[in-house]
Amino acid sequence: MNDAGRRATRTFVQVGLVLGVMQLYNAFAATDLSADQVAGIIAVATPLVGFIQNLLEDNTPFPALLKGPASSGVNPIPAPEPPPIRA
Repeated sequence: MNDAGRRATRTFVQVGLVLGVMQLYNAFAATDLSADQVAGIIAVATPLVGFIQNLLEDNTPFPALLKGPASSGVNPIPAPEPPPIRA
């Protein structure tokens, strides 16, 4: 699968997680969420889920879901040299 396909699949998984949580909320809430509330929750929660997923994948043993190596891009920026270690 190419990089664009992996990214799209990751986004669908993240949106699906947010929608699943909202469906769970609606199952037990006294009233359903309005269309504006649903749109607002999706707009705020999906990037937050993506950030948390990336944070967990990069900093813990949490397995990466369809995450490929970073692309070099058209104008890649080399990684900065680490500072020298002083004793």
